[in-house]
Amino acid sequence: MELEDMRKSLSSIAIVVFVPPDDAPKLAEHVREAVEGTGLKAFVRAEGYAFMQSEEIGRLGLPHLRLALIEGRISMWVRDPYK
Repeated sequence: MELEDMRKSLSSIAIVVFVPPDDAPKLAEHVREAVEGTGLKAFVRAEGYAFMQSEEIGRLGLPHLRLALIEGRISMWVRDPYK
């Protein structure tokens, strides 16, 4: 599989969960804790978190996980700045 094919595959991953607005922050925290349990670090972003091994991953524009909390929705996706 070529690098471009791998990027397309990763960037096609998206999870959206609709939850009662009062429960969304608590669920987002559980997700953050679970992802950090895999060894990734959570970096605060305007919409939620970016998960990566270090901030350098984001600065280099490499694919990484994102979590957004927007009006009772929690979205998680692989962010690929070069897609």
